[in-house]
Amino acid sequence: PNHPAFVETLFATGALGATFVPLNTRLAAPELAYILADSGARLLVWDPRAASTVEALLSMVDGAQFVGRAAMEAAMTAADPSSVDDEPVDEHETCLILYTSGTTGRPKGVMLTHANIAWNSVNLLLDVDLAGDEVTLVSAPMFHVAALNQTVLPTFLKGGTSVLVPAFDPAGTLDLIEKHRVTFLFGVPAM
Repeated sequence: PNHPAFVETLFATGALGATFVPLNTRLAAPELAYILADSGARLLVWDPRAASTVEALLSMVDGAQFVGRAAMEAAMTAADPSSVDDEPVDEHETCLILYTSGTTGRPKGVMLTHANIAWNSVNLLLDVDLAGDEVTLVSAPMFHVAALNQTVLPTFLKGGTSVLVPAFDPAGTLDLIEKHRVTFLFGVPAM
């Protein structure tokens, strides 16, 4: 679910020169197993709230290492920043693979390059004049393209702040808007 570790994992994956595959946390273990196998994922970073799903996945997925969020955060805290090498990437290399809902069959992986992600942010900023002091509320799931690429990354690019919440709650949203002085948010009509 939406959590700073999600964004940290996205950027860590890029620094390694790897491809990020965000997973829909609402899917069942067999659906997730299909996506992990189809994408060729070799590492799964998981949130403690997904423990039962991850336990089911262990017997379904071969060749992937499973790392809990707490273990990842501990490793990042213990790491020597000067020992981390950024891997150069070409703008045409795949940055992330987002999976479709699979309503007419199996989910399909949509490969977005580093250029796709960067130009998406630039294009959004041409239409939406985000500022460096923007405060964006992110309650839509970041495993969807809109929450990640239409709110989090453009706000980050401009130097603003993203307030991440695990799920949308109408009353909670109004409280957060007041508390954090939210200036920008994305929502679907049901929200």
